[in-house]
Amino acid sequence: MASIRQRPVALHLPIEQRKCLYCLANDEPFTKDEHVVQRAFGRAADQYKLRPGAVCDPCNFFLGRHVDSRFTRRYDISLIRGLEGWPGRGGAVKMIECHKPTVKLDITIKPDVQVAMFVNEFEKLPNGGFRVRVRPKHPEPEVALTLRALWKIALGVMYGYLGPTFTLDPQWDPIRKAVLGAPFSGYLIQAPFHAIIDGQLHVGIQQQTPQSPSAVTFKVGGVILGAPLVPGTSPPDDEEMRRLRSEGWTALTTNDQPPKDLFFELEPDSTTDGAD
Repeated sequence: MASIRQRPVALHLPIEQRKCLYCLANDEPFTKDEHVVQRAFGRAADQYKLRPGAVCDPCNFFLGRHVDSRFTRRYDISLIRGLEGWPGRGGAVKMIECHKPTVKLDITIKPDVQVAMFVNEFEKLPNGGFRVRVRPKHPEPEVALTLRALWKIALGVMYGYLGPTFTLDPQWDPIRKAVLGAPFSGYLIQAPFHAIIDGQLHVGIQQQTPQSPSAVTFKVGGVILGAPLVPGTSPPDDEEMRRLRSEGWTALTTNDQPPKDLFFELEPDSTTDGAD
């Protein structure tokens, strides 16, 4: 597990003196835009950008390095980014590797978007698509890291749509502390993954029901993630959670290790395969 670095949160400041969305400090430089959703998710991420004055420069740099960049390295997100043809700072994703691959799949979604995907196992489905198993070459980010990324996004979206007075309220201080590296417990829910390419990015917030398993949801292509907006909660056995599980959603807690093997389906007519 990667070591977790922390930034302090100025909890002692009264709300009228709070400024930075994340650390609350008011004595740092505020010169940069805050990309609530990273630019690695294409132009759709610009709808969630905050102008200078919302996030201090130290938090902007810290979260970009220790949360945002690691979140985009999730295998499912890397795959969607590659299939969408979204460039990041290192350019567009052209090759998606795995540990000890046996098959290379050349995936063409659009004439100008091609990705080489290496997998461990695959089988053809009756509809002409593929079901594949991959073991990511690099370990998947821990559950806590994905939760920190979702909560960071949630705070930024609330700031943009509901304003600083609402978002700087002490009720959100536990999330601030967790986002900036303080230890916490919690759980993440995830829908079954499908390689859906639709160019869409959506963040949903239910700030009135922060205990809900889907109080914050993040959807990009066929990746759908959700979490409550309250650290320290365990997956409930209530009606909403039963419904999600009946639809194939899974729940992982911060005590769980990320899965070593990932399974998902590719649509027909999108791949040509060849032995590695």
